[in-house]
Amino acid sequence: MREKYIYLMLSIFILLLACSKEDEDVIDLGYNYYPVETGNYIVYKVEELTYNEFDLTIDTVNYWLKELVDSAIEPSYESGKAYQLKRYTRANDTLDWEYKDVWVVHDDKENGKVTRAEEDSIFVKMIFPYTRNKSWDGNAMNANVEQQIYRVKTYDLQMTLKLKPNDTSFTHTSQINQKENVNLIEDQRQDEVYARGVGLILKQDIDLEMEVDGTIKGGHDYKWIYAEHGKE
Repeated sequence: MREKYIYLMLSIFILLLACSKEDEDVIDLGYNYYPVETGNYIVYKVEELTYNEFDLTIDTVNYWLKELVDSAIEPSYESGKAYQLKRYTRANDTLDWEYKDVWVVHDDKENGKVTRAEEDSIFVKMIFPYTRNKSWDGNAMNANVEQQIYRVKTYDLQMTLKLKPNDTSFTHTSQINQKENVNLIEDQRQDEVYARGVGLILKQDIDLEMEVDGTIKGGHDYKWIYAEHGKE
């Protein structure tokens, strides 16, 4: 009888241990919202509207942008891995890509973040675990710069992007609000949307100065829209 009891308790312990290990395996840290791997690329259709306050004209620039995760480089701090992010542009989708510049992406998910060095600034693009209602200072790594609080606005929502000739649907997307200051004379908004297994699929940067009646006096409205992604 005692042997049966010991066997039963041992079986329960093993079962609980297995369940605990299974639960650990399925914990979702949100890593696949920002995949970083050599050869990964994303192509965007970019539209830049610039409002000239002197002559009230609007300059419109449209082009294609490609970001390619290239070779690994020595990270600027001890943990994680760093990669060159090579960037290319072209006026339309029938032309060859022209090299534009190189930024750096630092993948340090195990220590809680992914950063991008964009020209002379480093932005904390995402922190982990990446979950609903998360917030952090996107400027935390820029000295002598005031805080810019990023907030997870939506999480795991379906989204369809409309870009001719075809629409593209994503099952799981999340929107990060990076800036929002809207009043009678200002419209300042920065948002990025990420899709699981892809990365950034939509980016908008609005900074407009307006009259009280809503007339735009000056500023800009920039948008990146996902076109395709893949691996080279």
